Amino acid sequence: MQWILLRYSCVSSKTDAQDKTKRATNGVMIMKKYALAATHISVLLALCGCKVDSKSEIFLTDAFDVASDQTKSMEINSEFRIEVSSKATCDEKREKFTEVMSRYFSSLTSIECRYVSGGSDYMAFMAKTPIINGNKVLPNNAFAGLSVASNASKSIVITAILDHDRFAALNKEISDISSMANMDLHDVSFDLNNDGRDTYIVGGASAFVNNKPMIITDATVSRREKLLIRLSDVAVAQLQQQGSVPLFMVKMSN
Repeated sequence: MQWILLRYSCVSSKTDAQDKTKRATNGVMIMKKYALAATHISVLLALCGCKVDSKSEIFLTDAFDVASDQTKSMEINSEFRIEVSSKATCDEKREKFTEVMSRYFSSLTSIECRYVSGGSDYMAFMAKTPIINGNKVLPNNAFAGLSVASNASKSIVITAILDHDRFAALNKEISDISSMANMDLHDVSFDLNNDGRDTYIVGGASAFVNNKPMIITDATVSRREKLLIRLSDVAVAQLQQQGSVPLFMVKMSN
């Protein structure tokens, strides 16, 4: 049995076959091999998800403000990158992508289609992400957001939330446009910006803090400083599967 090695990405796949014995001289045999390879690719694409990367900026004064009042909510700036089959396809269907995205993202900017040499092409855009108090429903048909809650120790807990129904609806609409595979959350990160006057202690589960891995997040953010926090793969998987994941607890330093 001869194996054909396949390299594949989100939607469009590149076939790289290396014959380690001798080249086939029969044209029929070659066609059969490519037919088999195409079948394998179809199976792989059904299993492969399009990566979704996001980066949001959280200002601590805003987070504490929302946590202190059940009637309050805010929006924060976020950057998104979604893997696509090709830049050409993205350019061709940019208007349709924009129409769909505008139903799930607040204050959506124009979509940019970008080519990555040796990597996966993607669409990039800016939008707003909601921050809500407690367990309220996400506003404006948003499929993802942040929840903040205060506790007796005068600290706040920030939790990422995902609305499975809305995320599934977005997936379907995008798939209808370009036959893309389902989207999978991939790289989820936050700039935690201390715009207040005090120093805060940030604690939480495993994450990368300023690009350094921490099994247990334990960091200090001083006035006018910020932390870059990237969720671990386990945290991202929990968010996508269970719909929420606690990010970190923030409390004032004594």
